[in-house]
Amino acid sequence: MGCCRGNHRDNRRRGRTLIAERLARVWRSSERDPRGHPSPPRSEGNRECDQEAKDFLGSRGSTVFWTPNSDAVRANDYEEAVASNTGGLGSHSWGLIPRIREVNALLDEVEAARETVYESHPEVCFKAYHGDDLPPKQGDAGFEARKDCLIKNGGESFQPVLDLVDERQANSSWHHRIQSGRVDDVLDAAILALTARESTGDYLTLPDNADPTCDPSIVYPGT
Repeated sequence: MGCCRGNHRDNRRRGRTLIAERLARVWRSSERDPRGHPSPPRSEGNRECDQEAKDFLGSRGSTVFWTPNSDAVRANDYEEAVASNTGGLGSHSWGLIPRIREVNALLDEVEAARETVYESHPEVCFKAYHGDDLPPKQGDAGFEARKDCLIKNGGESFQPVLDLVDERQANSSWHHRIQSGRVDDVLDAAILALTARESTGDYLTLPDNADPTCDPSIVYPGT
């Protein structure tokens, strides 16, 4: 499907990779793996790429959470993080902080990771592949639309993922970390894997012309 944000071909980046936390463990066939957790801004204020992602998604813009700043990420508890962050801090963003710390540790400790780890957002990727807004994924229509998007753009290699989601959706005890109501997170991981596999390092960025190796930015497929 075509990208829904005009022609951004000039800001494609080649020869890069996209990593999602722990996804390499389940997607061994791909040399590129998507990451969905953001790096925090070093200064006060919201990140431009978060605002651009909200604008890109339109009615689904609320699925993009403002990234906690670096002081909030280093905070010892929720109250300290709320006091340190620009405009407070929601509970969902607080829940992401441990994952943000893991990604930051990787970037700080592994030089090669700074050239191969990109940030993305599953809803941005879904919209880019689908070509239009999708219904909320919490409803049956949105859930099925995302499954169809994965098969249409990723092929039968994604069928085992969808079979697993269907099988476990009603079984809340299927995994100690992913409850039945959160199997949509599996679809999120799958669309990031598809983005990594199919784009061959050729991404569009939010904001335009950002360098994802050093600029706060969100990459997405330029299909």
